[in-house]
Amino acid sequence: MGKSDSYLSERMKLYFSVIVIYFSLSCYDRQPILLNTDTTVQTNNIQPQQNSHLPFLDTLIIISDHHSLLTVGMHIKDKEAEKLLYEHFLKKGILSRTELQIRSTINMDLQTVDYDTIYEIQSANISGAVISYWLGPSDLNGHCFQPGKAIILNTKKGYRIKNEGFIPTNFAIDSVKGTNIYGYEYECGGTGVLRQFRVRLR
Repeated sequence: MGKSDSYLSERMKLYFSVIVIYFSLSCYDRQPILLNTDTTVQTNNIQPQQNSHLPFLDTLIIISDHHSLLTVGMHIKDKEAEKLLYEHFLKKGILSRTELQIRSTINMDLQTVDYDTIYEIQSANISGAVISYWLGPSDLNGHCFQPGKAIILNTKKGYRIKNEGFIPTNFAIDSVKGTNIYGYEYECGGTGVLRQFRVRLR
């Protein structure tokens, strides 16, 4: 083999190595960012899900202020949660979408909040709900615009909204059982559902 053939062989090895590294990085499973001052992420494990080709994310979030919580009380109703949501964001200077439309002289590009739904949570240590809401300019829409999520906790001072963004907006909730939240991670750019998840609150 001549010098030219040897040189080409070395170049082919180099190209092959680069291709292998590229695909290895592309297939690496991205971990979600679950950060909040009131919670601690104890586990964040990717597991293959039974009877599904999708990976399964199993995460435990520990709520740190248990001393201020009540676990016995009335179940929070939709209207009560909606009122609590708007009062919570009004303290930050954010109006509900309806209120902004009433005040038509206000800039419609301002950030607004709009109630979506609640999922009740209940265990021996935690009582309340996961609340889903739309946060953004009043005219913002489209399938890539996903609702935010926060936790409503039953405290000694009444219901309080805590832990805004405890899961990313592209994590859609299917159901809640006890304090286990089930759903899937969604990518709106064409990939669709990336994986399913369970978030356990404790």
